[in-house]
Amino acid sequence: MAYTNGKEVKAIVPGKPDESELIRRIESHDPELMMPQDKAKLLNKDQIALLRRWIEEGAEFRDHWAFEAPVKSPVPENADKNWAKNAVDSFVLAKLAKKGLEPNEEATRPRLIRRVTLDLTGLLPTPEEVKAFVEDETDTAYAKVVDRLLASTAYGEQRARYWLDYSRYVTRTGFT
Repeated sequence: MAYTNGKEVKAIVPGKPDESELIRRIESHDPELMMPQDKAKLLNKDQIALLRRWIEEGAEFRDHWAFEAPVKSPVPENADKNWAKNAVDSFVLAKLAKKGLEPNEEATRPRLIRRVTLDLTGLLPTPEEVKAFVEDETDTAYAKVVDRLLASTAYGEQRARYWLDYSRYVTRTGFT
């Protein structure tokens, strides 16, 4: 990106500071070309020399990490293939093994719905919701509960609460 502006002019020509537009503008005394145009921010001789030396040495720079393409990490192979139900579980299990730890027992279905409902809505599940979840033995029972909770207004209210508290939002004035 720094090597060209899309036209014939190159901002930086690695190894050739005298052909680099950057140096030409920084060293210029022409007000139309001088960079930066605000004279209070002129670079001193040491700073200009540093830029010249960097360009002479090849002007190497790394792209910002945010512009690098993500690299997919290989999913760790685990001894307990029954415990890991997805790739995230495999990473967790590998980290636990590395630290000499073992996973806890799987939560009971009533405890599981209680945890997910509290996490997503800040509310306890109703007895009817617990009963329906416990009786639903399909593989998609948990996913259905999560989808229902994410679609609920209680989820939105729970997520918004942090920002309402942060902005000191109140629905009344004065002390009661």
